[in-house]
Amino acid sequence: MGGKGIIIAAKAAMNSGKTTAVLGVWEWLKEQKSDVIREEIHDVHDTGKLIDITSVLEYQGIRIGISSKGDPGMDQEGILNGFIQDKCHIIVCACRTKLSTKEPIDALQDTWDIRYIGPAEDGYICKEKFLDEVKDAIQEAKGEKTMKHNVWKVGSRWSECGAPEATIADIFKRYNVAFAYTDAFLETKPGDLLAVGDGENIIAIGIILSPAKSMNQLDIVISEKDKKRIDFEDDNVCGCIVRYHWFEDYSRLDDKTLIKRMSNLKYIMGRFCHAPAIRDEVNEIFYSLEKLEGLAE
Repeated sequence: MGGKGIIIAAKAAMNSGKTTAVLGVWEWLKEQKSDVIREEIHDVHDTGKLIDITSVLEYQGIRIGISSKGDPGMDQEGILNGFIQDKCHIIVCACRTKLSTKEPIDALQDTWDIRYIGPAEDGYICKEKFLDEVKDAIQEAKGEKTMKHNVWKVGSRWSECGAPEATIADIFKRYNVAFAYTDAFLETKPGDLLAVGDGENIIAIGIILSPAKSMNQLDIVISEKDKKRIDFEDDNVCGCIVRYHWFEDYSRLDDKTLIKRMSNLKYIMGRFCHAPAIRDEVNEIFYSLEKLEGLAE
């Protein structure tokens, strides 16, 4: 690996999910049968619940140092120096927002690419997002271009109970849009991927092309018939322009494995939400479909 090493640090106040996020990375690497270079497991309750670890694992030729200790009183500088001596390409650790546990990380900024991951709106660090950051760093360390887009899920039934007759998937498809009755949609960005749910199935995936806005601000012409179904003048109806791949259009595809992957794509509950649990699979399916359409190399 050339260039700087990468430090990914869970940075937050006490009781904000730092340890859980870091341990999630360690558990994932263990599941991948990574080689153990050295490891110390600390403070295990009688229940067997893991509290703290300091570990160096090697995954696909990339050496990763992991420490879940991020509170004042621990030797952050010593832990980091140990990882450097172990020739780690990536360091995954935790720290508070300032003082003793963050300063030793900042001191390495000239020789390491430091990436702090903070808490989400609920005050906790998202375990899945943190793991995704580490996966991206592994790809970078291997010299591979990172092509993982953020993924969101939107439901396509416009009713409280999700009745099938309340589907608005046809509107999504007709105007190449997606929307929901929430300003959370405004968190999406062009380049993010979107999975469209219908009941318990994912029926389409697409790439977001425009910044999200209230639907009455998007430059699209909605028919009078469709305006009677949805109040597009309501500022709370927020959405964006999307270029879709509708799964029904690929029903006769020769690649039966890809068809099976599309049909088995995990459903995520909720009308609109961030969907890190299906990020890898959605990205892989999306790029497979892009290649079929000549839209990607």
